[in-house]
Amino acid sequence: MQYIKFKGLFRDIPLWGQFTIVLFLLLFSSLSFLMVGEVLLKLFPTEDSILSIEITQLFSALGMFIVAPLAIAYLFSYHPQSFLSINKPQPKLLLLAIICIIASIPFINYISSLNELMQLPEFLSEIEEWMRKMEDKNTRLTQEMLANQAWEMILLDILILAIIPAIGEELLFRGIIQRGIEKQTHNIHLAIWSSAFIFSAIHLQFYGFFPRMFMGAIFGYMLYWGKSIWIPIVCHFTNNFLVIITSHLYPEEIGASYLDNIGKENLLTAINSLLLFTLFFFLYKKISTK
Repeated sequence: MQYIKFKGLFRDIPLWGQFTIVLFLLLFSSLSFLMVGEVLLKLFPTEDSILSIEITQLFSALGMFIVAPLAIAYLFSYHPQSFLSINKPQPKLLLLAIICIIASIPFINYISSLNELMQLPEFLSEIEEWMRKMEDKNTRLTQEMLANQAWEMILLDILILAIIPAIGEELLFRGIIQRGIEKQTHNIHLAIWSSAFIFSAIHLQFYGFFPRMFMGAIFGYMLYWGKSIWIPIVCHFTNNFLVIITSHLYPEEIGASYLDNIGKENLLTAINSLLLFTLFFFLYKKISTK
């Protein structure tokens, strides 16, 4: 009896066909899971509007950032696990990568402070106004999500804002997009920075665009040298987790958490952070490429 073998089904189709299928899978998976979330909210309604938003966001993220990349890897490769670089990381590299991320925080905060000063030309004033509104909207939503100090809501914040984004966004942007661009261009640096650009742009937070792109590029190089998607996943989680925890430890500063302010307007601290990050980053490269 004949049956369709789905593993690697679309591996050899033309590039435009691959792009169309990937886009379809991302949208279909995201919308499908979003509908599941909406159905659950109707079956188990809640008066907490923020909780409703978090549940909706959870299911949408599961569909787009986890289920879709896994499906793409399965349909485009005979070895999905290898395709996504789901390999056991070297403990030494993992530790160095975490140290790199922590060391880079003051420098990234300083870049963020410069990014916030960005102003567009007068003829783009309407676009700038839209960007400001999007930034304010996302900031308010994050503040409201982090405002609840109940332990179960803190755990939900960690799941939605740290665990799911860390796993899902790295699978999609580093595991799928970065790999796809590298395959087509044979230029790893172009692949890393292009995927980092897309990673930052999709957040629609334009006044944090450059620090987020820089962080995405760090994750990209960590994957390329470390050969394990778990390294950028753990680093991504570490960064988001620290922001969540410090926001709850210092609730009076939610929206401008204690962690976000380290080195933000201090050039000397930012330079020291950059030097320390560079030291550990090249040590990471040296060990991983031996």
